[in-house]
Amino acid sequence: MNATFVTRFVLLAALVLASGAVRADVVRPPPTECPPGAIGETSHGGPHCVAYVCERGCKAGTSCQSMGLCIEKRHGGSIDGPFEFEAVAGVCAAGGKCERGTCVTLKVCAPSKPAPAPAMPKK
Repeated sequence: MNATFVTRFVLLAALVLASGAVRADVVRPPPTECPPGAIGETSHGGPHCVAYVCERGCKAGTSCQSMGLCIEKRHGGSIDGPFEFEAVAGVCAAGGKCERGTCVTLKVCAPSKPAPAPAMPKK
């Protein structure tokens, strides 16, 4: 065997052994549809909706409004271990009721209320 071949083989073997285990860090994309006052987000807890709080700044077509949102606790896990987070499960029903989670009133960016239709001109 040639010394160059042995040197290359030893270097390659050392590189492979030193690299250790390969770990993937993949999450799915955020949801495209969320209740009013919420936006899609993703993490190792999976795709979920979070409150679109006004401090983030509201985008065109939305305004800062006080709204009741159903907030539920969820669990996720990553390489760093398990964790808990809050997700928006929906908009609170009358009387602050939620199918899932607890109704919490927050200042969130939500679709602006449509402007009243202009009065028809009199003939």
